[in-house]
Amino acid sequence: MAPLTFVALALSLVVWSFAVASPHPRRQTTTFTSTGNPILADGSVYSADPAPIVVNKTVYILSGRDEAGATENGFIMNEWQIFEAQSPDPSGGSWSLHQKVAQPHSVFSWAKTGTAYAGQIVQGANGKFYMYAPVTEADSANSDPFAIGVAVSSNILGPFTDAHASGPIITESVPSPGNTIQNIDPTVLVDTDGRVFIYFGTLGQLRGYELEADMVTIKGSVTIVNSLTGYFEAPWLMKRDSTYYMLYAANNAGESSPCTPTSYHACIAYGTASSPLGPWQFGGIVLDIVSSTTSHPGVYRIGDEWFITYHTRDAEGGTHFRRSVAFDKLEWDDTTSPPSILKVTQTRRPASADAPTRNIAPRAAPSSTSTTPIQYWIKAINDQRVEANPLPPDYWCSYAAEQSPQTSTLTYKWNATMQLNGATMAFFADQPAGSSIGVPPPASWKLEYLTSTGSWTEVSVTSSGGYPTTATDSPKEVSFQTISTTSLRAILTASGSAGQFGGVCITLASSDPKQSPVVDPNFFAKEADRASLRYGVCQVMRMLLDTPEGKDMVKNEVTPPDSSQLTLESTDAEIDDRIRKLGNSLYHSAGSLAMGKVVDTELRVKGVEGLRVVDASILPVSIAAHYQVCVYALAEQAADIILAAGSS
Repeated sequence: MAPLTFVALALSLVVWSFAVASPHPRRQTTTFTSTGNPILADGSVYSADPAPIVVNKTVYILSGRDEAGATENGFIMNEWQIFEAQSPDPSGGSWSLHQKVAQPHSVFSWAKTGTAYAGQIVQGANGKFYMYAPVTEADSANSDPFAIGVAVSSNILGPFTDAHASGPIITESVPSPGNTIQNIDPTVLVDTDGRVFIYFGTLGQLRGYELEADMVTIKGSVTIVNSLTGYFEAPWLMKRDSTYYMLYAANNAGESSPCTPTSYHACIAYGTASSPLGPWQFGGIVLDIVSSTTSHPGVYRIGDEWFITYHTRDAEGGTHFRRSVAFDKLEWDDTTSPPSILKVTQTRRPASADAPTRNIAPRAAPSSTSTTPIQYWIKAINDQRVEANPLPPDYWCSYAAEQSPQTSTLTYKWNATMQLNGATMAFFADQPAGSSIGVPPPASWKLEYLTSTGSWTEVSVTSSGGYPTTATDSPKEVSFQTISTTSLRAILTASGSAGQFGGVCITLASSDPKQSPVVDPNFFAKEADRASLRYGVCQVMRMLLDTPEGKDMVKNEVTPPDSSQLTLESTDAEIDDRIRKLGNSLYHSAGSLAMGKVVDTELRVKGVEGLRVVDASILPVSIAAHYQVCVYALAEQAADIILAAGSS
């Protein structure tokens, strides 16, 4: 029996050693039948940032896996996965999903865990598969730790190993002289002549290089692209015949924009060039906004047909941070020169029948008489989406700091006559009634309907209490005598006086204190903010453009897209416009809201039952440093106060 015992022990040791030595997660494969877009719609696995590739007439789509919680607003992405299908159809069909294809820290020894953001796999001239992936460096001296690494495998499904073991090929400091952008969203093209090109960049910055034939070595100098209208992120480089195409997520926002209605959305636009490094010329819009705030294109050809991949939040349980890959047919207009891309029609899986309801608001076209602030969306008032933790485009708001209007009008218009006898209006508020700052409940509101003669008449309210203005998750219905109309409008009168509003706009998803708030930090709303930032920009320009040392380093500014060049002669308005478009925080924001005088020693808001304030706004003085430790201490004290109050 001894030899058998020895053999069993040796075998167990060999198997155990193999499992520990392997740096790669074990791939998991499942098959499923898609019923239409998004490809996997049951909410079991979420996917984003699709990058397709065709190998031996089989379509593979690399994607990151979204793992954020249902109410979590943040990109939680720890691995890449691959969808596989033979000649897939957007209306549905058989797919395989290969999970755990790669993880950042498993492939790249220099990478942190997480941030498995948008990557792409291409096949090199040697037949191997190269995955270009943005990850964060574990020990980076750069101000932004994002870097682009390259992994290689002899199989499209891996396992992948680091193809450039000395580290990432692109960071803020590599290649020399480096850059000051966030180095993510790589896209790579192996051209028909064997040359290799890479583009990357986000937040309005797009850079490109040629690569050596080894697929990892930067060749030549950087190409900076400023000519693609609205470029924000997510480039996709491709070639059709002799024309190069660059698809990308664009964010030139505004009510009249052909791209995006709000500053949070993105459409897919494209540009063309006769050379892989440009110059690039804007071509138009390929794909309108999707249900998620972000959008990310990829394109593949199989046979004579072309398809575009993207992501949405249309799967079960989907959110802006739980997205799912979709795809649709891409078509061309070859009568133009160069050939143009026709706008894509998004398709979706068949929807289940709507439950019977009295609510006909979703059938109306909504509008606002005043301009909706660019972060909010008028269509949110009847899109039937109620988010547990909404972003600004998930609701409508008139708040615009010092420019907030005293009166706002929201209108529903139907394309046929409707009979109505009631309406419900749900308000949110972060200030008490009557306040002239922040977002208090409205002072008043009323409903009017369009008569058959074209005049507006107020409805005859039959319910008690008139028009309720209380901010609540369960608003009371306003009943009125039945009317026949094609349009109904709500006229809202704001609290305050002389149009003076300010502070921070906050909406809570519900009365549940466990739900996180959505905060609009209201950057750049006050003249004091504008003057301070303007002064800082002017000082930097003087140092760089008007001193001997600066002139030795800087010739002129590389102007961002859709902006005028800043010089020492630039006006305040031009400087303000630049800051408004491109300014951002360092994510350690501290507000100036002062609530200390309206709370007592138990942190209760004076005159309001059941409301305590536990945040940095009740500190007696503003601190010129990070608030984190102070707020932690305050929260601990608040917990003791609340527990003591409950026990008594």
